[in-house]
Amino acid sequence: MIAPNQIILAPINTEKALLQRTVSKYHFWVSTKATKGQIRQAFYSLFSVLPLKINTIKLKGKSKTNWKSRKSYRKINRKKAIISLNPKDK
Repeated sequence: MIAPNQIILAPINTEKALLQRTVSKYHFWVSTKATKGQIRQAFYSLFSVLPLKINTIKLKGKSKTNWKSRKSYRKINRKKAIISLNPKDK
C-alpha cells in the first residue's frame, strides 16, 4: 500500500480553490496513479475526516519550447482532487 503522504501531495492555493473552501470543497494535487478509494483512505488517515464526495481531474502536461536553446520539453502530467466535506466537519 502507498503511504498517505505519497497519495495526497500538496494543497492547491488558487483564487478558485480558496473561494470553494467556504462551501467545504478542498483542492489537492494527488498522485496520478491514485484511485478515488485510495484518496479517500489517505485523506481520512491524514486529517481524521471522512470525505462526502471526491472528484478527480487529470491534467495533461503541455509541450513547451525554450526559444533560447530551441529545445522543446513537456511539462508533467498531473491529477487534481476536489474533496467535498460535510460543513460540520471543518
